[in-house]
Amino acid sequence: MTGLRVPSTAAAAAALIVAACSLPSDVSDEFSVELPEVDVILTIGDTIRLFPTVLRNGTPVSGFDVQVLTSDPAVALVDDGGLVRGVGVGFAEVTALAPELQNAE
Repeated sequence: MTGLRVPSTAAAAAALIVAACSLPSDVSDEFSVELPEVDVILTIGDTIRLFPTVLRNGTPVSGFDVQVLTSDPAVALVDDGGLVRGVGVGFAEVTALAPELQNAE
């Protein structure tokens, strides 16, 4: 999970915190999706690209589509390639998941 904060200042800066994040899949405990840990300060309009990794028992594996999502698109927009853009003042969590590893409901 990542956090994007945009304080309400004249400079309108965003602190983007990408915490080490390993989310278990619904399919099996052996799979997870991980985001690397970084601390960044962004102004509105600045971007950072996130590179999520699918792991199987802690080892990177390929062949899975990964989605990077934001909890608040008024604060942070995320595209399909993992590019996060600060767009507003506030806080948003950015997470990654592999839909193929989620249980169908």
